[in-house]
Amino acid sequence: MQTVSGIGYCEYEVKRSKFIGTVCGVKNKKEALDFIKQIKTKYADATHNVYAYIINNENLKKSSDDGEPKGTAGMPILSVLCGFNLTDIAIVVTRYFGGILLGAGGLVRAYSTTAKNALANAELVDVKVYAEVVIELKYSLYSMVNALLNQFKTMILNTAFFDKIHIEFKIEQGLFEKFKTQILDVCNGDITIIKRDDSLDF
Repeated sequence: MQTVSGIGYCEYEVKRSKFIGTVCGVKNKKEALDFIKQIKTKYADATHNVYAYIINNENLKKSSDDGEPKGTAGMPILSVLCGFNLTDIAIVVTRYFGGILLGAGGLVRAYSTTAKNALANAELVDVKVYAEVVIELKYSLYSMVNALLNQFKTMILNTAFFDKIHIEFKIEQGLFEKFKTQILDVCNGDITIIKRDDSLDF
């Protein structure tokens, strides 16, 4: 998966209609909506400010046609984002109407092309996917488990000492199964492992 670092921008003209694409990396819904509001304010005199965004950790994929015929604007640019396997990203495609109707097919092509061009002018960066994990173990196993956590370069979120030790941490998604196999072996299966929802970092 990838997202955008900074801002990607492009201008595209079709039959006198001017399209402006602006794309930005975001980490949550609030950042996405703030970015969309900023672009709408910047181009307040435009005919349409169509947008789409994807937020992984909130499981959100949203788009708006902003007055264009249904399905001809927002969904096409969202499809571009999905097609590039992007996440934690927001895009606004602004249109200044040039007086010539483009038709449904023409609108889809224009909005899709503008979205692709904006992405082409953006810096794409890899997004690391982490699994959030909670383990519960006996005190006698702590030193061995702690060594394994360090070996896999986990990010410890919380450690609590009760009748047993509870440790919350993040580990790269691709390493989780290997880690799970090794920790079960080290503890002879005498450990509780709970994998939570995945999270992202970039």
